[in-house]
Amino acid sequence: VDRWCSAPIGSFGFVLGGKRLPKGSVYSGSETPFRYIRVTDFADGLIDTPALKFLDAETSKAIAQYTVEGSDVLISIAGTIGATCVVPNELSGANLTENAAKIILSEAVVSRYLDLFLRSDEGQESISASTVATGQPKLALFRIEDIKVPIAPTAEQHEIVRLIEGTFRWIDRLASETASCRKLIDHL
Repeated sequence: VDRWCSAPIGSFGFVLGGKRLPKGSVYSGSETPFRYIRVTDFADGLIDTPALKFLDAETSKAIAQYTVEGSDVLISIAGTIGATCVVPNELSGANLTENAAKIILSEAVVSRYLDLFLRSDEGQESISASTVATGQPKLALFRIEDIKVPIAPTAEQHEIVRLIEGTFRWIDRLASETASCRKLIDHL
């Protein structure tokens, strides 16, 4: 991309669903090499790695085609709809729940850029508008493909991500300082 444009996710990425555990399968009682990412494991652009469940080798093999790779963008599609994150490289090969989808991007779009857009007010409005509420609200894969995203040139995407993440760090620092000040005031 050499200039700003608007494009549906399906034009620059593949959207694929996850898979539920096979009938009768349960999470492993101990840590294994086979991680399973649930919707409750991700929010605000991050995966809570210590909270991940593990599968035994047989269960993982049964749903092996439903794995994620580093830099895939995840989006929850049932229950809590619209939570997103970028898969870190160390979770490549983890299995993905049926209640989430992964977006595999072309080189034209930076994973973190798409994640930040989907988490923005505009992105969340697009997700809400694409959600169908029958019994339990669901976000169909083809509807994710239709969500339009403002696309900047790749270098600008990286700069936008850098600026937004810098702002988040600044806000976190202010929140921490405010909490410290409150404690000091209470003490005084």
